[in-house]
Amino acid sequence: MSTTRTEILAEGVTLHMGDCRDVLPTLPRADAVITDPPYNVRDDQDWDRKSDVEMAHLCMEWVAGASRIADEIITFDSGYSPLRRTLEALWPRVRVLIWDKPAGSQYAGSSERGMWFAHEPIYHCYRPNLEKSLAVDSAAEFRDVLSHRTVSGAVHPCQKPISLMTELIRCTSATPLILDPFMGSGTTGVAAVQLGRQFVGIEIDQKYFDIARRRISDALARPDLFIKPPPRSEKPMELNFADRIRDPVNGLFASATGRP
Repeated sequence: MSTTRTEILAEGVTLHMGDCRDVLPTLPRADAVITDPPYNVRDDQDWDRKSDVEMAHLCMEWVAGASRIADEIITFDSGYSPLRRTLEALWPRVRVLIWDKPAGSQYAGSSERGMWFAHEPIYHCYRPNLEKSLAVDSAAEFRDVLSHRTVSGAVHPCQKPISLMTELIRCTSATPLILDPFMGSGTTGVAAVQLGRQFVGIEIDQKYFDIARRRISDALARPDLFIKPPPRSEKPMELNFADRIRDPVNGLFASATGRP
């Protein structure tokens, strides 16, 4: 159970440090969740080294919490975790997108049996009421295979390119508020504020929370002149929340299907 610190970087841009399973039940509605959760593929990171049972519980908890408050979810996956099955249990439409990593840009060591892992699946989850607008607004503009080089000099072992996150945000249904429950180094937040979107990020690791805060603050300080950014607040505000008790499976998971 984690104590959460909240910092408001600007009006509509809020960062929470803590476990997303504790923070999600405290949040109001979000338009879209766009995130890159742990999926049990890295042996060199404690946060990604989990048993199959632990990974299943994590997937059920964060997906249930996010599904209760969001109109759509876009999430990365390895293709081997329980994530897709969990999403399909709660969402009527789960479309598979592909992040294609051009030759020479794969992560160091990301190969097996002489072949590079040159793509990652991305799941886009939405409800039928969004299908018409997505088809009309996006069909001629976006492809479901997104080609972006991986990040050089990354500050996080799973850091995604800003250009990729920008494209994913633009794939959503004109959503003003983006939520990332596994914020990492803050790339989703950087892309969101550069596009003039509101952003809420959650990160459990203080090191990466501080990196994300700095990167998003820098993006706010260097707005695109052609895009209206979220207005800055006078001071970052910090709040402390008491630890909250959650039911690992029955609580959040059961309530997700009954959200308004």
